[in-house]
Order: sequence, then C-alpha cells, then structure tokens
Amino acid sequence: MIISLSVASVFSTSCSFRQSKSTTGFSDKVSEIVNNRCVQCHSGSSPSAGFLIEDPEALVTLGYVKKGDSANSLLYKKLSATPPRGDRMPKGGPYLTDVELGYFASWIDSLPTDSAVTPTASSSPVRTMSFATDVKPLLLKNCVRCHSDNAPDYSGSPPEGFSMSASAVSGDNSSAPTVINYSAVSAAATLICSKVKGVSMPSMPYGLPLLTADEQTVFCGWSSQGALNN
Repeated sequence: MIISLSVASVFSTSCSFRQSKSTTGFSDKVSEIVNNRCVQCHSGSSPSAGFLIEDPEALVTLGYVKKGDSANSLLYKKLSATPPRGDRMPKGGPYLTDVELGYFASWIDSLPTDSAVTPTASSSPVRTMSFATDVKPLLLKNCVRCHSDNAPDYSGSPPEGFSMSASAVSGDNSSAPTVINYSAVSAAATLICSKVKGVSMPSMPYGLPLLTADEQTVFCGWSSQGALNN
C-alpha cells in the first residue's frame, strides 16, 4: 500500500493556469485569495495532486478544514510558516501575508462546529473507533509492507519517506512488524482517509482495490474522532 504522503504535494502550485471558478461558501476575502492563488492548479478535472480547493464543504468533509479550529486545520497549517510536513504553500511563494492568513483563520474559526447541530431523534450514535483494535489491524494488513523502515520493495526506503513502522518487513511478509508508529499515522490521518476512500489520487492501496466500505468507515471514523491513541 503506497501512500503518497508528501503532504506538500497535496497543495502543489507548480503548474499552468486554469480558469478560476466559483468558491461560494468561503468568506469574501478567502474567496478572493483562493481564486487568485489556488485554483490555478487545484481545480478542474485534473487538479494538482488530486486536490480540489473549490468546494469548502468538501474541505471539511475530507478533514482539511476543522470547523472552528484553524490552528488544527491542515489547510491553514500548509499556508503557514511551519507546515507539519513538506513545503509551505503556495509552493515557492510568494506566501500569504499575516493579514491574509488571518482571513483564513477567521473564516475557519467562524464555521459552526458539529456540536452546534442539534441531533434528531433518529440519529444513530457512532461507536468510538479504537486505534489498537480497529485501525492497527488495517494498517498491518494493508500498509506496512511498503510504509516501513527497510521496506523490501523499495530498496529499504518507504515511498515518499513515510514510514509507519520502525520494524523491518521480510520479502515474504512473514515477519511483518507488530509495532505501528502512532504519531506518524495520526499526523497523516486526514490524508490517508482521503486516499483510502479514493478521493485524493493516487488512491490507496496503490494498484489494488480500495478498502471495503466498512474498512473505510473504521479508519476515517477514527480520524474524524480525533485520531486518538486509544
């Protein structure tokens, strides 16, 4: 399972210009920045790295934006001076000013959180997903062969430099590691979710069928619940 987790690639801006499109749902200031600085690459039928920035609701659904919490929103972090992984965006600059970053922070922080929505009587409770009992088995089954230190299929170097296990994996996978690096997986949980659902390209597991709907629900549910080490 190859996960292209150079998160910088998610927001790459090194490409040709495309026509700006509607960004209804953003604040006016954010919409202006998105149209002038982002949609050139992240729009249309072949967006850079498979990432579309035109739809605010999709950004929320995929976890790039956390309503009411700009400080923990991947979109905001990638635009900031110290992104958690990869290059700052727009790639190569010029970067957003503090004032422009403030527009994004204000927009994200103003979005109503899910807790502000009153549940209906028919709402079904979502069980809490466990990293140890739900997520880890999926990773061991589908991911660690490629995304481990000493990955046998990649000359000892995991794809994109992303490793979720420090244990070596044998060529026949008979000694697959049992220890998963929680910190690495939790930091990339949002992007992994979008890839196992086939939303961000390339989808994962690379070259194989997508995870089942139940498996996607397990991982993405865990991610949306805060990617807890439980």
